[in-house]
Amino acid sequence: MSMLYICCREISLRKKQAKKYQKRNSMQRRFYLFLLVTILYSCTALSQGSSAGNPVIYADVPDMSMIRVGDTYYMSSTTMHMAPGVPIMKSKDLVNWELVNYCYDILADVDALNLNNGKNAYGSGTWASCIRYHNNMYYVSTFSSTTGKTYIYATEDIEKGPWKTVTFTPSYHDHTVFFDDDGRIYIIWGGGKLHIAELKPDLSGIKEAGGGALPGGIGWYRKTFTLPETDRGKVVYVDFDGVYRNSEVWINGHSLGFRPNGYVSFRYDLTPYLRYGSQPNVIVVKADNSEQPNSRWYSGSGIYRNVWLVKVNPVHVDNWGTFVHDMYPLLRDSHRAM
Repeated sequence: MSMLYICCREISLRKKQAKKYQKRNSMQRRFYLFLLVTILYSCTALSQGSSAGNPVIYADVPDMSMIRVGDTYYMSSTTMHMAPGVPIMKSKDLVNWELVNYCYDILADVDALNLNNGKNAYGSGTWASCIRYHNNMYYVSTFSSTTGKTYIYATEDIEKGPWKTVTFTPSYHDHTVFFDDDGRIYIIWGGGKLHIAELKPDLSGIKEAGGGALPGGIGWYRKTFTLPETDRGKVVYVDFDGVYRNSEVWINGHSLGFRPNGYVSFRYDLTPYLRYGSQPNVIVVKADNSEQPNSRWYSGSGIYRNVWLVKVNPVHVDNWGTFVHDMYPLLRDSHRAM
């Protein structure tokens, strides 16, 4: 009996100890979970506390242009008449920025920038730079109405330089430089009405056209029009008498086709994509005549002939189709007149 009693008592003690350990482990797990939640909350609060506020930078940084290379952001800005000009700033988080370089020390040796002969460039100088990264090279472009030139600066090390400078005329206002996947380089400029032209491979200016009388390049056209509800049920075409060349056409965001030849007329059916009533329709045309030379004579460039909007009934004679005209009334009236 005594041995049995001792065994039962030992088993009871072990159960109590196990419950005690379980309770303590449960309290430890809860404590660690609470500690983890507290740490995460604190980190989030600290992160939010250091997030961006206004102003982000306590300085005048207008006309910003920005890129990201790896985990680093680079930004350029406008300095107008001041020198050195076109600052380069870098950041890891878009909040904390540091100034690392300038694109130029002196823009040009002219009276307005040197404050000579009663001239000045206050509020002028260079505006609205554009920063790009392509094939392990950094490019920063800008323009100046003071000198009437466009400037492109290039370097492999944007923080230390040196910079290679290319200039050409005219001054392309508020431009951006675009490196296409096919190796071509374009400059887009203007306010309100945008223009686009292909640059030479060395960025030394606009690529010159080699054929015909008009300059080459890429042209974009946009036309907005409405159709009355009474046109529902009709077939609507757009006829182009001539677009030189490599034309692409869209209606309300839908691609209608591509036409490489620039000498012949062509037609597209707009019917499936049209809107009626007060809803506007937008037709967009792109013409690419940038690859030069491509003609031995004057070819025009872009849309160089008439464009027609044609409405017909579902049953109609096809474009350039064959039809029979009843000449009897005309012959009869002519015979009576005799």
